[in-house]
Amino acid sequence: MNVFTGTVEEAKFENDFFDVIILNNVLEHLFDPKTTLNEINRILKNNGTLVIGIPNANSFEAKIFKKYWSAWDLPRHLYHFTPNTIKSLLNKTGFQVLEIKFDNNPTVTLSSLRLIFEERKINPLLGLGFSYPFASLMSVILAKSGRSYAMAIYSTKKKIDSIKI
Repeated sequence: MNVFTGTVEEAKFENDFFDVIILNNVLEHLFDPKTTLNEINRILKNNGTLVIGIPNANSFEAKIFKKYWSAWDLPRHLYHFTPNTIKSLLNKTGFQVLEIKFDNNPTVTLSSLRLIFEERKINPLLGLGFSYPFASLMSVILAKSGRSYAMAIYSTKKKIDSIKI
């Protein structure tokens, strides 16, 4: 098995090499996500699929927890995206968004609560024990309304229309 360590730009894959590329919790850590997406467009086959999993900076949790929202994850997250900003970036780099799905996992809600409990000297185990049912229900509701903490973006490489003279 061949293993490459480095950036996708350094790997020098052939054009139209991959059927599917998945970036799960990657894009927000890159210094230049636009350059990486341009390279992914080059190496993805026509009709290929790109799946991106990223935090949703437009989430309800980000709004209510503010600086305590654990998905800010500073300084490791260099970029934060909303559904509109990721759609715009993907469009600019040659992709068409097919669907955005929102995660219903309460993990980030609970870790954000833990940060608040720790700062206020509340026993996190006690606080989270009472919070888990609420966080679980809230996460399901937020996912259905498109306002949960994380999103999975399914996109495809845009087809270039023939130029008529």
